Amino acid sequence: ALIIARESVEDFERSKDFFNEFLKEIKNKIETVFRQGIKKGFLKDIDPVVLTRILIGIDIIFAFKIENLDEKTTSHLAYHILMDGIKRT
Repeated sequence: ALIIARESVEDFERSKDFFNEFLKEIKNKIETVFRQGIKKGFLKDIDPVVLTRILIGIDIIFAFKIENLDEKTTSHLAYHILMDGIKRT
């Protein structure tokens, strides 16, 4: 039973690491799209502060946790920051 439990924990850790890497890759792609849009002038009419808020919202969404906040609160906070940024565009 201990061997099975240890293997399950190791499997979980591996899948968690894979998921973290997957999320980082998605986040990087989103940021790349934003940066390319800025360079090409597609987002030139958007206030840089607003773009920063959107990127912060994306950061929070992809962070697994903010100290002392549970996942639901973190995602709720991220949603509002992101929506606020988008509404200002």
